[in-house]
Amino acid sequence: MEKFNSGEPGDDDDFFDWYAAKRGLDTWNKKLKIILGIQI
Repeated sequence: MEKFNSGEPGDDDDFFDWYAAKRGLDTWNKKLKIILGIQI
């Protein structure tokens, strides 16, 4: 992620797609962790 954020890999669309997918996965993993911590 650090290499991408620094612009090292380039500006190819494939890198942007990968980056967006990774960010989305990270977001959903955070939400899932919160939801799993809720006890009813």
